[in-house]
Amino acid sequence: MQTILVPVDFSSTSYNAARYAIRLAVQLNTERIVLYNAFELPVMANGGLTAPIVIDIEEIKSNSSKALQTMQEKLKAEFNNLSVAIETLNNYNTVLNGIKETVAELKVHLIIMGITGGSSIEQSLIGSNTIDVSRESKVPVIIVPPKAVFKQIQNTYLAYGLQYINENLPAKPITDFLFTAKSNFGILHVEKDASKKYTDNDFIGKPVNTAFAAFKPKHHIIYHTDFVEGVNNFTDNNLIDLLIIIPKKHGFFDRLFNKSHTKMLAFHSHVPIMVVHE
Repeated sequence: MQTILVPVDFSSTSYNAARYAIRLAVQLNTERIVLYNAFELPVMANGGLTAPIVIDIEEIKSNSSKALQTMQEKLKAEFNNLSVAIETLNNYNTVLNGIKETVAELKVHLIIMGITGGSSIEQSLIGSNTIDVSRESKVPVIIVPPKAVFKQIQNTYLAYGLQYINENLPAKPITDFLFTAKSNFGILHVEKDASKKYTDNDFIGKPVNTAFAAFKPKHHIIYHTDFVEGVNNFTDNNLIDLLIIIPKKHGFFDRLFNKSHTKMLAFHSHVPIMVVHE
């Protein structure tokens, strides 16, 4: 059974991600969506020390279950005659560990999460969970910006550094998605050195090209000293429905998603981002 997991905290951001997930599930002919909420004991800070607030864990679980049911009912009412089953799940766990365990237990093939581009506090609280999951997940994660409205995925681009064209890629989850979505596919390369010139012949026989040969990908090269800003500019000026990122190493991932970066791709992209690890 094909399953999309949507971790939620009942904010408008997670509602938007759930709506996006439902529409994408229809396009992908996915059988079910699972709305997941991990809950923990609330913590009170006192003079620099933290201590759990004494509260009935069953009460917390009950509140979580009720909120999930309300969210489920609202979504079902909004999307009539759905071919996709919307299920709910909650448990006592941290967000990251809960998601990891649920992915393994339910054999989830895709995670969809929201992220906010609002204040630094919002970025820290909501964004940190999404970034942590994107960093650690073994299955692809789609990050949905707060104002993103689902459009049929017709044009998907892989943003890729030219320095990696000779390296192997995690092609299977990407090609599986592209075949199912029936999406066009292109590869966006970012080059810092404007004096370097490339043609399509430079990609013949390279892993980045052969891995996606079935899609006859178009190669687009942009010259920009900042990878994130260059990618943002390209997506803003072109009809792109989904952007794929393959973090090659933690340093590269940090440059993309570090909360101190004013041009953070995760927080400021207008296009949903799929993170796929090797």
